[in-house]
Amino acid sequence: MSVDHHRGGRPATGAGTVLPGPAGPGPAEHGGEGRPAPAGAAGPALRRGLAVIAHEGGTIVQGGTRRHVFRGRTAREVLPALLPLLDGTRTRPRLCAAVGLSAPQLDAVLALLRRRGLLEERRGWGAERVADHVADFVSRGVEWTGAHRDAGGWLDALGRTCALVYGPAGTAGVIAADLAESGVGHTGTPPPPGRAPEQAPAAPASRGAARTLLVVVDEPGQDGLLERVAAQGAAWDVPVLRVAVDGARVELGPVFLSGYTACVACCRAGRAAAGWGEPRAVDPDTRDLLAGLACSEALALLGGSSTTAPARTLRAVSVPDGRSERFFVAPEPGCPACGTGPAAEDGAAVAELYEWTVERPPPPAVRPGDPPQDVAARWADLAGDRPARSFLTRPRCPLPAARLPVPGTFGVRTARPAGDPSGTAEIADVLARVGGFRDIDDPAAGRWAPSGGSLASVELYLLTREGQVDLPGTVFRYDDTRHELIAVRPEPVPLDRALRSTDLRAEDVGHVLVMVAAHQRLAAKYGGFAYRLAQLDAGCATTQLSAVLHSRGASVDFASAWGPDLAVTLDLVPGDQYVTAVAAVGAPPRAPRAHAPREN
Repeated sequence: MSVDHHRGGRPATGAGTVLPGPAGPGPAEHGGEGRPAPAGAAGPALRRGLAVIAHEGGTIVQGGTRRHVFRGRTAREVLPALLPLLDGTRTRPRLCAAVGLSAPQLDAVLALLRRRGLLEERRGWGAERVADHVADFVSRGVEWTGAHRDAGGWLDALGRTCALVYGPAGTAGVIAADLAESGVGHTGTPPPPGRAPEQAPAAPASRGAARTLLVVVDEPGQDGLLERVAAQGAAWDVPVLRVAVDGARVELGPVFLSGYTACVACCRAGRAAAGWGEPRAVDPDTRDLLAGLACSEALALLGGSSTTAPARTLRAVSVPDGRSERFFVAPEPGCPACGTGPAAEDGAAVAELYEWTVERPPPPAVRPGDPPQDVAARWADLAGDRPARSFLTRPRCPLPAARLPVPGTFGVRTARPAGDPSGTAEIADVLARVGGFRDIDDPAAGRWAPSGGSLASVELYLLTREGQVDLPGTVFRYDDTRHELIAVRPEPVPLDRALRSTDLRAEDVGHVLVMVAAHQRLAAKYGGFAYRLAQLDAGCATTQLSAVLHSRGASVDFASAWGPDLAVTLDLVPGDQYVTAVAAVGAPPRAPRAHAPREN
């Protein structure tokens, strides 16, 4: 069965074992056993700059994004001899002969190393453009960029980029030199743009560059340098990274990009409203720190790294302790450049700010790259990351697996079947169709709509009258991975007490379905967008619930409000789970009740 949310798998990153086997020469390849590889051919290559430590239990490899421990006889006897030979110049037959492995045995070892991210591609690698220590550093950590799997791809991409740095000659020169040493193809410290930068042609160095970035060191007494460079960036349609020093902190960002980020005036107004002083001149003691941090941010932007910081944020790094914080830089109310309206009142201002942060994805010039392999694997595992609390010791019972027809859909006749909407079979079918797995091969069999990121963020809770379910209590959680109900509380909770903070009447209810957002599951992948995505998933679930029940002649009514006591009744995890919808099944329609309490 094909499903849209599942438990993903990934290779273990802890201790591993290289399986031993009989040693022996393997078949020749690329010109025969023991010969050098022909020109242009490449063999397996270990990432540069790693430390290989042999010990009596096996071999440890560290220096990259994580430490790897290999155990077993082959790990003790073969890896210490094999790893130093993986420099990209030796073919598999030569490696087999050197370490006494057969071709299948060598392939098994290389496959394990590749799964661990320890091998890279060396074909066409332009490492000669950078110093050895830069090549080593990039090779060890390039996995975390997400945009490239090997150092060659990253360095080749940087070689086609351009970075122009504006500001005091000393600081701007250090930043430009760091960027050039790190592999950026074109760097420079041009003179400040004129008063009409929009009329200036693109810098010669940036013509033909795959990506161009302007960096500004924001200091006092620069006669509007940041504003002029931002205007020039808007004219060239390239991003502008602001860096500065304010008191005991280094500021990185925002990245100004016309039409997407707040303008310079709004940035200055926001800093002033927060009580921040004007940036100060960069002193020699802070210059290297500022240059290093600016270089790191610039490289992420130019290389399209997954570590690219959100363009609309300002990162403040404390100089004494290295503590880092991020702040949104939002348009000020009534700003003509940003096109914002008048100031909103009270909580509406916060809602408007959130909507602005998630209204659209970042443009390509400031968009983070794909996640690294490890992060993507963790995201895949999120699909099976539930429940939020451990229910291993709670009573549970399986639900009927048979699916009931949904009249009027997928060719099913429109006649409404008889049946109690609060019967066990009917409840089981609705739970599976609203919050269960989605069968792509047979759309009629399960949930119709996909969930955001295939993470199944809608968790279902069932409130019943006593005796409706063969489990203790009346509050249950639906386990979608096993199609079972789990007793949340041993004692029964009367429906009128469970619904007291809603505008639903318990006497009209057959049973209640509560939709709960698994926020942390979404936030681990989508960050702040998880709030919007959770509501979207809940909307899809409520639509399917309504369609299924109405097609069978059953009524459903949704609460327009609920209080925090409902989360307590359901034993939800604060900060992780929150209620998104409350549906009464079997209740007749009713007029909304005024002044109902709302959950914060």
